[in-house]
Amino acid sequence: VKVVAPALAETVLVARVSADDVRAVSIACPHWGSEIGLAPARDKFLCPSHGSEFGLDGALTKGPAKTPLARYTVHVQSVDGKDWLVLDLPAA
Repeated sequence: VKVVAPALAETVLVARVSADDVRAVSIACPHWGSEIGLAPARDKFLCPSHGSEFGLDGALTKGPAKTPLARYTVHVQSVDGKDWLVLDLPAA
C-alpha cells in the first residue's frame, strides 16, 4: 500500500509480510530517487530504473544503489475490531 506522508515530504510503501509483521519503507530508491515497487513474487522491493533490489526490511541486496531504503516503524493497532496501520513518524 502506498501512503503519502506529508510530514515526511515523501511517499512510504507499507507491506504486510505476515499477520503480525508489517514493514514500511521509503518508496524512493536511494540511487536516483526512482519509485520502487514490490516484486511479483512479493519477496523483495525492486527499482525498475537500474535494477537495485531491497529486502522487505529495506536492506540493500543488489546495487547499483549504495544504501538501504529509509525505514519507518509501523505497527497494527486494533480499534473496535478493526485493524489500523499506524506509521510512527520521526520527530520534526
